[in-house]
Amino acid sequence: MGKPVGNGHPLGVVILSSALMKRFLDGTYPLLFSTFGGNTVACAAGMAVLDVIERESLVRRSAETGEYLRHELRRLAERYEIIGDIRGRGMMTGVELVTDRLTKKPAIQQADRLVEDLLARNILIGKGTPNTLKLRPPLIWSRNEVDVFISAFDDCLRAQR
Repeated sequence: MGKPVGNGHPLGVVILSSALMKRFLDGTYPLLFSTFGGNTVACAAGMAVLDVIERESLVRRSAETGEYLRHELRRLAERYEIIGDIRGRGMMTGVELVTDRLTKKPAIQQADRLVEDLLARNILIGKGTPNTLKLRPPLIWSRNEVDVFISAFDDCLRAQR
C-alpha cells in the first residue's frame, strides 16, 4: 500500500503473514539493506492515520457509504444501458461501461469522455480497464458526497445520449 497510509507523508506498507515474512528474511538477510527502510516520522504519520480510521469508525462508515454509492449507481443503470456492471467493496467501486449489455462490448470512447466530462465538473475518477470507471473516493465520504457525485454522473450520462 502506498500514498494514503501516510495521509500525504511518504510511507509504504507491506502486509504479509509471519511465515511469509520469515521466509523472505531468511532468504535475503543480511543481503537486504535499504536506506528507505522507514523512519520514526513516517511511522508516526501512519499511526496517526490508523488512529483517525479507528476513532471515526471509517471502515464501518466507508462500507455503508460504499453500499449506498453502488445502490445509487444501480438506480442509474436502470435508466442508462451503457452501464453494464457495478462492483466493489467498501468505497472502491468499478462501473463497467458497454455499448451492448448482451455482448458486453466495451464502451471505451464513452468511458474516456465520461472521465473528461466529470473532470470538467471537478470530479476526478480513473479507469481500471479501458471501459471500467474506477471510483476511489476518500473514506470520509458521506451520503452527501455520493449524492453530489451521482447527480454529476447522471448529468454526464444524459449528455452522452
